[in-house]
Amino acid sequence: MTKILIASALVLAATAAFAGPDKKAPAAPKQTTCAVTGEKLGGDMGKPIDVAYTGKLAAYKGKSVKVCCGGCIGKVKSSPDKYFKAVYAKPAVKPSAAKMDHKMGAKS
Repeated sequence: MTKILIASALVLAATAAFAGPDKKAPAAPKQTTCAVTGEKLGGDMGKPIDVAYTGKLAAYKGKSVKVCCGGCIGKVKSSPDKYFKAVYAKPAVKPSAAKMDHKMGAKS
């Protein structure tokens, strides 16, 4: 009995050691535009609607994106990976080169 317990403990320890780190889900972005249209949220279309992820990628399980209207819900549900990747992979907003030149006083 003791040998079985020791063997089980060794198997569990080896599995944990070789499993590697868990993949972290991307951080939820502060979404100000519709995931589908790019329109500003909260405008003429009303209150933004959260659409839960229904795809197969583990990184987005339990996540949601915001859309501007009911018409966009179907588009997200039919291609969830496309829209979730676009929203969650957005880099931090950086000023464009033209805006930077303008701030520095350069003429465009």
